[in-house]
Amino acid sequence: MNDAKALPIARYRFTFRVTESIHTQLYAGSALRGSFGHALRQLSCITKAKTCEGCPLLTQCPYPLIFSPHEIPRSNQLFNTVQQIPVPYLVEPPPMGVKTYQKGDLFSFNMVLMGESLGQLALIILAWRRALLRGLGKYEGKGELVDVVLLTDGAEQVVYSEETPVVMAHVPAIQLPTFNDGANIHLHFFTPLRIQKDKKILGAKDITAQILLRNIIRRVSFVSQFQLGGVMDFNVHDTNSLADSVQDERRLAWMDWSRFSSRQQQKMDLGGLTGHWLLRNVPSELLPLIYAGQWLHVGKETSFGLGQFKIVDQPWQPAHCEPL
Repeated sequence: MNDAKALPIARYRFTFRVTESIHTQLYAGSALRGSFGHALRQLSCITKAKTCEGCPLLTQCPYPLIFSPHEIPRSNQLFNTVQQIPVPYLVEPPPMGVKTYQKGDLFSFNMVLMGESLGQLALIILAWRRALLRGLGKYEGKGELVDVVLLTDGAEQVVYSEETPVVMAHVPAIQLPTFNDGANIHLHFFTPLRIQKDKKILGAKDITAQILLRNIIRRVSFVSQFQLGGVMDFNVHDTNSLADSVQDERRLAWMDWSRFSSRQQQKMDLGGLTGHWLLRNVPSELLPLIYAGQWLHVGKETSFGLGQFKIVDQPWQPAHCEPL
């Protein structure tokens, strides 16, 4: 990996004041992403065509750039060899659980932006404003944007507010810290982790530290190549080999979750693993990738927030102890 210490990735918290009750299901990520995509397309599309297919403005339009970059024709062979280019955003909804936000309550969620999408923050803010003014979810709950806050390790910076409705100057990047070799890393997965092998989503008994780390390596590598200009440059094969030495302990449980896809007109089962995972003696070369994974997530359906984890400082507890 090169010596780059800053990655063009930023996490923003969007806070709305509820004007008409917002009712969230068990997991709000999919509904939020859908509302955002719909509003973004309305704001971006000049032709007002029903689909983007065949549009002569596709390469200049911010909608596919942000929401569906795989649809943009590319001359670069690297892009042409991958069917699904990683999107330069992901939505992190409120904590899982059914909840109703009444009029006057504050409703918040996060959005991670990376690469070129960082330059579209003003448009993205406008899209979220439109999405919540139009109505969110089945019951069309509504809200007015209060502020947008840049979240970094241990610090917050307001970058947009209803009092100052312009994007304020800020540095949209994360700084990679210095790492020690052979560290023990305690991860907390708090949205379902969905890692697939042989077309099957792995449960707690089947998944391993090596499978997890290889998926983190793959995720970081793809995002770096397609969205970050290769800022994290490393040999995937050699880095995968380093994962073989990592030992682990797990306290993971399966969480069921399903959603109805209006596009596919069918119910989709999207359960996965949540809980705590201890990785022992992690080589220093893997630590920046794990650290970046806290923003990029891992596994399937990351765009609406699944596979989110955080490195935590709490002492590890054996499986027979009370959960952390």
